[in-house]
Amino acid sequence: MLRFLLLFLLCLNVIAFLSRNSGKEVFEPLPPPLAEDYIMLVRGDDRPPSGAPQEAQAANNTMPIPDTLACIEWGPVSESFNNNAKTALSNLGMHTYRETLRVIQITSWWVNIDGFSSRQSADNAASSLKAKGITDISVLEVQGSFVLSLGIFSAKEGAQTRLNELGRVNIDNAQITPRGTSAVFFEINDVAQELIESLTETASRFPNSRVQTVECRDNNEAP
Repeated sequence: MLRFLLLFLLCLNVIAFLSRNSGKEVFEPLPPPLAEDYIMLVRGDDRPPSGAPQEAQAANNTMPIPDTLACIEWGPVSESFNNNAKTALSNLGMHTYRETLRVIQITSWWVNIDGFSSRQSADNAASSLKAKGITDISVLEVQGSFVLSLGIFSAKEGAQTRLNELGRVNIDNAQITPRGTSAVFFEINDVAQELIESLTETASRFPNSRVQTVECRDNNEAP
């Protein structure tokens, strides 16, 4: 009887143990979710950037800003230093420029008619003017072309009086040209700020010359 009772109690304990674990499943804990906007694949020894993706993209889009280009004029340069000035421009890498000769100190005023391609055509024009009563005419060769000189005056008023006399006999192609001390001016287009600074330093070694910004013009345009 006692053996039967012990066996019965043992069976009850087994049934109770099985009933307690039935219907239960064991799940491993899930890892925390990843942010949808910041997923990176790291391979080998690669390391993710320290900043956010937006900061890295902004850094890649940053481009250096080029120096501003300008058009400049250097002058006056004395004609006796003209070759030295051209050498200085070449040493700075400035090979394309406009060179003009200007009167910087006027001493007289010249009445003339220019644009003759040959001496014969200028002589014919002078003969025609003399036939109209115009005197004091001479033919001069200036820089490869020929000019009718109609008088040189110390004051502009005297040159204007002469021009009016010519107008009264229908000579309307005469002009007044200032004469005096002349100098060379150089105009250079599209110069970077660094070269402007270098040319300014070079210009300081030429008497009374300076570098200034001017309105840009085509180098092929007539001065």
